[in-house]
Amino acid sequence: MVMFRQLVLILLCIVIVISCTNNAGSRVIAITPRDTTITPKNAHTLLTLNSIRVANFIVTEQIVNEDAINILNSYNHRNYQYAWFDEKGLAEQGEAF
Repeated sequence: MVMFRQLVLILLCIVIVISCTNNAGSRVIAITPRDTTITPKNAHTLLTLNSIRVANFIVTEQIVNEDAINILNSYNHRNYQYAWFDEKGLAEQGEAF
């Protein structure tokens, strides 16, 4: 089941990358690889998002092109750790925002 989910996410990412072009149709935006060096031992928080749920959110909300890529890149870069919350509540970044 996990492998199926990863395959679905990879296929979704490929479709998004292929569809990400500017009005002239010449620019493709790259997806940042997932940073798997972030582990529970060195993570800022143990709270993580499910990558399939993020992909489903993008599809459900019909987020396209650069916005979809930016969301995927943000969470790939963090290895799907929560960006705004940690175990204590609102994280420092959330408070600063």
